[in-house]
Amino acid sequence: MAGAHDRAGPEEIAVLSLATAVLAGFVAAELSLAVLVFRGRNWARVLAMALSGLAVIGQAAAVVEGGPRISLATNLTGLSLDVLLILALSSERARVYAKRGQGLGRSGPTREAG
Repeated sequence: MAGAHDRAGPEEIAVLSLATAVLAGFVAAELSLAVLVFRGRNWARVLAMALSGLAVIGQAAAVVEGGPRISLATNLTGLSLDVLLILALSSERARVYAKRGQGLGRSGPTREAG
């Protein structure tokens, strides 16, 4: 049975609205970064690797400080995806893909005479 205590007050609604807005902004930023990596932007590739590296370091620091152990229920999936992202984006093929269009002018590559 729903009672008077089950309804959210104005403070709870404001907190939930703020949390939803922050989460939506985070999702939009992550999707934008993924699109930029897919389009071959090298700075986006490096930023994605740096953010994943910071996430791995943060999770390791939390475990060392006595935080929750790494398990499937807590953070194993996220940690695994961060490590896989670092491995994928640090490969030679990813570097070549991201740098394939750099150094070309608007009209494309030019042939040297001779």
